[in-house]
Amino acid sequence: MKIFKCLDEATIFSFFFDEDLCRQYLTFRRWKGNVWCPHCTYADAYAYSDGRTYRCKHWQCRKTFTVTTGTIFHMTKAPLRYWFRAIYEMLNNPRAFNAHALWKKLSRTDGSIRYETIYYIHQRIMEMLRVDHDKVRKRYGTYEFDDVYCGPNLTMMSLANRAKHPNIAGLTHKVRVAAVLNRGKSLHVKVMPYYTKLKQEQTFLKAIIPKRAIAYSDCDILYRGLKKYISKYRQFNHSKKEYGDGDAHTNTLNGIINEWRKIEAQFHGISNKYLQRYLDEFCYRYNCKYKGLTLEEQFDAAFENMDRRVTYKDLQKEGKAKDVYLNQNIATQTTAPPPVIAKSCPRIAIKKRRKTR
Repeated sequence: MKIFKCLDEATIFSFFFDEDLCRQYLTFRRWKGNVWCPHCTYADAYAYSDGRTYRCKHWQCRKTFTVTTGTIFHMTKAPLRYWFRAIYEMLNNPRAFNAHALWKKLSRTDGSIRYETIYYIHQRIMEMLRVDHDKVRKRYGTYEFDDVYCGPNLTMMSLANRAKHPNIAGLTHKVRVAAVLNRGKSLHVKVMPYYTKLKQEQTFLKAIIPKRAIAYSDCDILYRGLKKYISKYRQFNHSKKEYGDGDAHTNTLNGIINEWRKIEAQFHGISNKYLQRYLDEFCYRYNCKYKGLTLEEQFDAAFENMDRRVTYKDLQKEGKAKDVYLNQNIATQTTAPPPVIAKSCPRIAIKKRRKTR
């Protein structure tokens, strides 16, 4: 299978217009000439006459499968050219693409695409671009970490929308996001609950930052005790206008946070259900920029994580769980106190009515 040398919109329309060509490219990216069963990972199978269906040769398996089995394309009724065009549009956009903007973009060529189909495709592609922050390989280098609060800006709301949040003050309506940057290598961002404990914050940091590393941050109270873990660690007190000393600074990470602020302002706020997915997409695009990958190389690298299957029920369960996890212990509205009943209140005798026949 020929790998792209120049990926543009004309190449997408000419090469991925046929469904068989899309399937051939997907077969090359997943199996690379060696067909293996996605059910038992046995590396031998029979091929049916249609050229799409296979059957495992293992005597305990004997299951049929296709190239889309167990991937983000599993059991999809939408043509693969829609998927490939959506991946291209999401990678080509310099900032971010939501489901509605992607639907408007794809409906220009084919007006029969439903919004629900594009929403499902968009969520699965964002899952494919997800970064496993818990399985990160620790690398030596210079690290910068900080926290940012994401959420709606109440001062920019109208009076009608502001009236829905009468008792919100400070940052209780926002979500805390932890960001770790390894200079010139990678970026990791994870959504944390507002009332983040010291153990939760430092567990995420210790999973990425090695002990023999150089790290810089501000004087947040949740970073207390990290000087014993990190060998070369320095904090800057921003309240005293301490922002850096030569190469020791957190300005690189602050610039990345400002880029994320532009994306958040573009969507006028992102709900807690989809916030982590948009952050993962932002990390994938920024890490590819660090590595110096071109658009065609990003397109090929995106298919390495296509084995992450997501169902519609999983999206619903994940959204409900995140809303409960992120908004725990946040009292957005004060409840009225229970009525006080005086002890000297006279009792009223109620006569029972006689049953009438």
